[in-house]
Amino acid sequence: MALTLFCCAMFWGCANKAPEITRTPTISTIAIVSVAEPKKMSVVNRNPLAFVSPLAGVITDKVNNMGKPEAFTETMLRQNMKMAILLTDSIAEELRSNGYTVSIVDAVPVPEDDPDEIDFRQVKTDADAILYVYFTDVGLASYFTSSSYLPRININGALRVKDEHDDFYNEDLCYGEHHRVRRTCAVAADPKFSYSSFDAAITRAAEIREAFETGTQALGKRMAIEIKAALK
Repeated sequence: MALTLFCCAMFWGCANKAPEITRTPTISTIAIVSVAEPKKMSVVNRNPLAFVSPLAGVITDKVNNMGKPEAFTETMLRQNMKMAILLTDSIAEELRSNGYTVSIVDAVPVPEDDPDEIDFRQVKTDADAILYVYFTDVGLASYFTSSSYLPRININGALRVKDEHDDFYNEDLCYGEHHRVRRTCAVAADPKFSYSSFDAAITRAAEIREAFETGTQALGKRMAIEIKAALK
């Protein structure tokens, strides 16, 4: 009898346990943390040899790419690009066009080697949510299936509802070269931004600047559209 009562009590308790409610927060104001300008750029040339021998492929890639990232970074920094401003403004413009009130707030300190470790509590704002975006990679890449160098930009964005501990939205988006590899985050580059060699690319820095600026704005708009969809 006692066992029966115990089982009934357990069943009743489980049956009446309040279900977890997943709801979309009501967001009308968003604060975007000022995006940091990328300080260095990458150059990747994946050798098809890696299909046969991964170790030999890594060694070959390292030799082929030696000194290229530094040379490319130096060349592109002389172009005085404003990628951070373009990214911030493109996100803000798209969000505002969809009815959100958007403010830009000062950046907060983050570890240089781990930029996703932001303390949202340090962001000074009264907005309903905080959006933190940063560049994870900017550069040129030539992968196994391509003989050409193409531009690539990777960004990450995290939207955190104020006083919450988890991100409501957190996604990686990529532009250019990576659209062939990671179609789920694809923003394709114009085919005209394709270069037969690293030397051919680095001598056309102004054109690559155009590719980076175009790609940055496209990524900003794409992220804002995704955030709006997530908040529906």
